[in-house]
Amino acid sequence: MAYVFLGSNMSKKPKKKSSGSNHFSGDPNLALARRLLWQARAFARTASALPPPGTPPAIAPLFVGISVASVVNHCLSVELYLKTHLAIEGRQIPRTHALLRLFELLSSERQQRLGVQWIARTNWTPLEELEKKSGACVPRTLRAALAESNDAFVLYRYAHESGPHNKLPNVWLGAATVILDLDAVACAPEIAL
Repeated sequence: MAYVFLGSNMSKKPKKKSSGSNHFSGDPNLALARRLLWQARAFARTASALPPPGTPPAIAPLFVGISVASVVNHCLSVELYLKTHLAIEGRQIPRTHALLRLFELLSSERQQRLGVQWIARTNWTPLEELEKKSGACVPRTLRAALAESNDAFVLYRYAHESGPHNKLPNVWLGAATVILDLDAVACAPEIAL
């Protein structure tokens, strides 16, 4: 089955080519999860190709727009990964950018498993050194990272409307994209692209 990018309307069914087999056996949740995973990966790849927030101040003016794009893409990828997990669980997917709300809609078992993976993934990172460089407290849990970045998509996307003195939240989602991707494929290998 071939999938056609459907933009933001995730309620539509994927268009099929006339040839090929449907390896989802008609399960619309897995078909949706696969489309979401594809989009999440695209935004994650784009975000990782852009300079991250915290670019050295001497050259920051050159990268302000790119840094905003990086944050927006990271937030959108995490949002889509969380929606992938909701689809795998067969849950309804709300139309929201609120990362913590999406996380809290997952089963408690999945939340716990993802939280453990966050700790394992970030454990090797010298967090105190990162805090000194960034001047901010780095979240120690996935829930805390999602809470801190909860509204970042909207705040960064519309930063031009808030004026130059509005403080934007720190975004610590790089590890989240990796964890959410690997776990989605582990839970539903048939959605792997």
